[in-house]
Amino acid sequence: MLSRVLNLVQSGWSTNDDDPEVKPYLQHKDEISVNHDEILMWGTRVIVPQKLRDRLHTIQKGHIGMVKRKGSASGYVWWPSFDKDIESKAKKCQVCQQVARSPRAAPLHRWEYPAQPWQRLQIDFTEPVQGKMFLICTDAHSKWSEIVILIGTTAEEKVEMLRSIFAAMGLPEQILSDNGSLFTSATFQKFDNKNGIRHVMGVPYHPSTN
Repeated sequence: MLSRVLNLVQSGWSTNDDDPEVKPYLQHKDEISVNHDEILMWGTRVIVPQKLRDRLHTIQKGHIGMVKRKGSASGYVWWPSFDKDIESKAKKCQVCQQVARSPRAAPLHRWEYPAQPWQRLQIDFTEPVQGKMFLICTDAHSKWSEIVILIGTTAEEKVEMLRSIFAAMGLPEQILSDNGSLFTSATFQKFDNKNGIRHVMGVPYHPSTN
């Protein structure tokens, strides 16, 4: 194939050539040349013969991902299906997939700023700190936080802790939490309904939603 292209470069291109294998080279006929070693070049890039294109492992060295791999290799070599072949190799390489760019994260929903203090509380439990867990209630308006050491493990005992905070600070209009087992329990729902509290839940294990 490249012998035919070499002859066309040296003797002149035929625009009537309908050979599908020649067509990709014909599209770049004004940029293809032959250097002093009779190697076909597209600009400053070497046009690689079919038999040598499978040696893409040299381009893969370092596992830099599809985009960087194409950018690095495209400065030196070219052939008609260059982009497609590089992408195919990268998709089959597990290491390259691990360093590929992650999809852009969805924008976070910004909660409306409360008009007054203690209108909306954002509550959660911490991971164990020195063997103890804490219940944290943060006022979305003032950022004031009530922090209580967790005593007991049942839903009733945890609700009682909230009851003591609300007895001192007043009842909120809204509570924002994840949908952990306590917040989805019948005990907690009963507590919300009895006190007229609107309860909104976010995604579990994704604290950025709270």
